[in-house]
Amino acid sequence: MDNLLYTWTRPIIEWIHSTFIGILAYTVAFFAPVDKYITAIGFIIILDMVVAIIIAVRQPGGINNIESRKLWRTVIKFCVYPMAIKGAYFIENTFSPHVPAVQLVSALIATAEVKSLDEHWEKLFGYSIFKSVINLLTTKGIK
Repeated sequence: MDNLLYTWTRPIIEWIHSTFIGILAYTVAFFAPVDKYITAIGFIIILDMVVAIIIAVRQPGGINNIESRKLWRTVIKFCVYPMAIKGAYFIENTFSPHVPAVQLVSALIATAEVKSLDEHWEKLFGYSIFKSVINLLTTKGIK
């Protein structure tokens, strides 16, 4: 009986395994030209999420403050941002090779994520790094 079950399930398991490996290899190859940008953005997203979780745990209510709705935003970012960067890569290589679209889109995404990280940093430690830099530049006369 066990041999019969093994005979029926082995081809299915092998097909699932080979399909998964194929999809994984295709995905890695698809994003290979922009992997350094996606890795940098992913690191900032993870750092922002960790700081947000620390803030949520430190508030009254503790671990109950963490909501799946808010965590889904991070999952969506991991899906949308790489596609935006890959789209910029496509536009850069197809239509305008002289415009650094990948760098522009990556910088825009990174700026938004670093600003979000700074807002969480301010909630956690009581001061904003961006505001400190802006105050430093305005007091020195740089406008």
